[in-house]
Amino acid sequence: EYLIHALHESFHALSFDQHKDLPRVWEEGFTDYFAVKVLETYSEMNADSYISFPYEIKLIKLVSNFIQQEDLLDIYISKDEKRLKKLIDEKLGQGSYDQIIINMNFIFYKASYADNVRINEEADKLFSNVEQLFK
Repeated sequence: EYLIHALHESFHALSFDQHKDLPRVWEEGFTDYFAVKVLETYSEMNADSYISFPYEIKLIKLVSNFIQQEDLLDIYISKDEKRLKKLIDEKLGQGSYDQIIINMNFIFYKASYADNVRINEEADKLFSNVEQLFK
């Protein structure tokens, strides 16, 4: 468990730019996604049980179906939200990026830190809305 958290925080440190930032949903999603990728590539651990931001990593996995891994890493490191928005809207339709942010912000700021069945059920419904954009 400590290793995945150390990798997660290391990715934050390596990608830090005091002049640029991604919205927290993307920042944490990318960070967890790449930490899990490294752990699974270089160890025999199943990192899925240690994921801190499960909805956010699911989102990154959905996006990775049409944005190359190298491009995702470049967007994460460069904090290029405009490029991410452009790629998502080109693939899923104009305004899709904004819909994703609206739904994911609730999940990130409320559900990620709550241990409440009603809030978690609402988060599941909101994430289902996000998944529908990808179909």
